[in-house]
Amino acid sequence: MKRLILIVVFCCLFFGGILMGFMIVLGFFSSSSSVLVPNLDGISVEEAQNILNERNLKLKILEERYDLKREKGSIISFNPSYGMSIKKGQSVYVVVSKGIEKVVMPNLTDKSLQESQIELSKLGLKLKSLSYISDRRKEGVVISQYPSSNAIIPKESDCFLLLSKGGRRPIFVMPDIIKKDFTTVSRSLSEYGFQVISSGSNEGIITTQKPLSGMPVDANEVIFVGVQK
Repeated sequence: MKRLILIVVFCCLFFGGILMGFMIVLGFFSSSSSVLVPNLDGISVEEAQNILNERNLKLKILEERYDLKREKGSIISFNPSYGMSIKKGQSVYVVVSKGIEKVVMPNLTDKSLQESQIELSKLGLKLKSLSYISDRRKEGVVISQYPSSNAIIPKESDCFLLLSKGGRRPIFVMPDIIKKDFTTVSRSLSEYGFQVISSGSNEGIITTQKPLSGMPVDANEVIFVGVQK
């Protein structure tokens, strides 16, 4: 009985050793036929090709597209991903940058905000900021822009527009009306939208004025004068 047990134990050890050796050999050959995918992110196609050749892997370009961050000819993404184990001789598929796509900035002067937004959107440009000032032009039209028209700029660039608020009143320089006839001055200034108010008589010679001579004044502003007969 003891002898039978010894024979069984011996057989188990013998065949177990053979199995273990087989697994080791299998693992060796299996590992030697596989390789880890290197990191190809951001490097050139030529450099990636050399790295993959050293590992007995192939490079295949899956797609080329414009990219704002990657230089032309550099790799945007790749598959299988970095660190994955694949068989030697297999291909790694890469997406390659065509560089930064550029567009021509349109002339938006005198166009409405809506028209400008449509044009910028068609070109892939972004309206970043709006500013408004009073201007003789129609309210809501573009007075100025940045970048300037016909400038060649990267797609998705930020754009800035200055629009008219409309309704700007003209600015005048206040004339010297001292010692002039009130009736004549009042009639003349009223043609430009000014209202002349006397602190005394409505007939006679002007002795004081406000605003003073040389000061800037808006149309429709009230002019105060002192009049002496």
